[in-house]
Amino acid sequence: MTAREKAIAAHRALVDNTSKLSSFGQRGISVETVRAAWVGYDAGSGAFTYPCITRGGGLLGIHYKGEGRDEKGKRRQWWGGYAEDLPAKGHGKKPDDPAKVIPFGLETLTDLKHGTPVILCCGEEDALSVRQAGYTGVSQAGAGLLEPAYAKAFEDLEVVVFYDAGEENEARLDATKLLEAGVKGARVVVWPTEAPHGSDINGKLVEDPEGFEDWLADMIAAAKPPDYLPVGDAGRDGDPDTYVPTVPEPTTWPVLDEEALCGLPGDVVKTIEPHTEADPVAILASLLAAFGNAIGRGAFFRVGADLHHLKLNVALVGDTSKGRKGMSWAHVRELMGAADERWTEERVLHGLSSGAPTHVQHVYREMQDRGLSTRTVQYTHAVLRRALKQAKRWGMVDRNVAEDVDPPRLERDEIQPLNREQTRRLLEAAEGDRLHALYVVAVTAGLRPGEILALRWSDVDLGAGTLQINRALSGGEFAATKTPRSRRKIELSNTARAALRAHRKRQLGEKLKKAGLWKDHGLVFPSTVGTPLSHRNVVRSFKALLKRAGLPASTRLYDLRHTCATLLLNSNVHPKYVQELLGHASISQTLDTYSHVLEGMDGGIGDAMDAAVG
Repeated sequence: MTAREKAIAAHRALVDNTSKLSSFGQRGISVETVRAAWVGYDAGSGAFTYPCITRGGGLLGIHYKGEGRDEKGKRRQWWGGYAEDLPAKGHGKKPDDPAKVIPFGLETLTDLKHGTPVILCCGEEDALSVRQAGYTGVSQAGAGLLEPAYAKAFEDLEVVVFYDAGEENEARLDATKLLEAGVKGARVVVWPTEAPHGSDINGKLVEDPEGFEDWLADMIAAAKPPDYLPVGDAGRDGDPDTYVPTVPEPTTWPVLDEEALCGLPGDVVKTIEPHTEADPVAILASLLAAFGNAIGRGAFFRVGADLHHLKLNVALVGDTSKGRKGMSWAHVRELMGAADERWTEERVLHGLSSGAPTHVQHVYREMQDRGLSTRTVQYTHAVLRRALKQAKRWGMVDRNVAEDVDPPRLERDEIQPLNREQTRRLLEAAEGDRLHALYVVAVTAGLRPGEILALRWSDVDLGAGTLQINRALSGGEFAATKTPRSRRKIELSNTARAALRAHRKRQLGEKLKKAGLWKDHGLVFPSTVGTPLSHRNVVRSFKALLKRAGLPASTRLYDLRHTCATLLLNSNVHPKYVQELLGHASISQTLDTYSHVLEGMDGGIGDAMDAAVG
């Protein structure tokens, strides 16, 4: 998961967790303020996350602050998710080292009105409190530690440095850095001498929420130039604050025992490892996860969000591997028996590396017994056959047992297009949905789901009322269309043009709201942060739409393409035009696919002949 994805996931985790949000409410900070700042919560580390974003929208790093506090009321804090292109520090003994203490909120410095002051605080909660009062608030993690590389982001702005009580000297130092970086003006807030060390902006909000805005305005108005401030301790009560970054204890990376590299998986890992930067643990985990997706569920152990199934060892190694590789079958059998005794006793015969095709046949049958589709079994067979073919070529196995197995034959699924009334109900129920235009395009233009998800605005000409199909999204990757015929130009209906115009307007608003995290791919139907939309998420939304519309739950997203074709053919549109719209290789493919569901195609030949010769 990339740093950007981690920040987004943490933000979603926070806004969906009322108890975690309440900790901000207790500090007087509203939910709206938290959401606008993309603050998050990482359950794995028990810390709140503050993504540090540039004025241009790039993510520089994530500042973590522990949820708990020590006996002095301090929280653990550390950094993670650094960008690879952090600017150099430009000072100190190692000026070329990256500047890793990054301000939070630099993205708010764009498009400010002339004369609008920027409040530089020392703490994210302080910056959020300032924003809630209507100011532009940025947080510097550690008073006096502002990096000159980031001070440049404030160029030509008016900045008021408002650190905690007792940190006036550090504020003076950072204000001087800002002036050297070319800010229009820099002033420093001086706390009253009676304010103890550590008094901060957010503390004042909690103490006096009704009078907070007036107090804040008065403190900012009274800010002084940095050269005006006296140097030295103001004699405050309490201990001066210090910034000490901490990091969680690093976890120990696992080392594989020799037994883990037995059988075919071990051979694959040993072959791949010299050619990759990944270590054996990562390679083996990837191999087992990939194969697990093919053979299905079963007992598993969890690694993060991934489930690694015990049946993988059984399928790839098997009981007879003991004599060849020294791996004990007893442990695998014991684990498998605890989870699924029938599978262990009746299905497991031999591992693939032992050369027994009957085992593969049993795996396929077991997959079908569990309700997996014939196509899934065929995909599994194709992947396995190619893998074992390569293994045989490398001398890792003596035979490709998959070549001696017959996968189940695929029976053609009967299509389930919607009729006119059902289509009307579907589109009415979709009005107001974020993906309304997607469903309209699917029904009226007959695109495949992968083609829709790969559409770019550069492929759409709303003025001319056309769109160009050049690629498709498959397996999370953009690729060329299914066939050369699939590359085609489509004339849009007026309904589709209107839906796409409304969709583009809504998307622009969404893009502005999430400017800091939006990753623009130019897609017509992206995720909520601009990235390619997951087919699985679209299907989930589509199933919810079917329920709202009162339509059969068995209807697939792909059936909207079939709906388009059948509606046109039943409206007496020539099959040749429908073929070109769908991108079929031939007109016979179109007629073979839809003839059995078309009105008037169910016989009547005898009557027609009587009429012709009678």
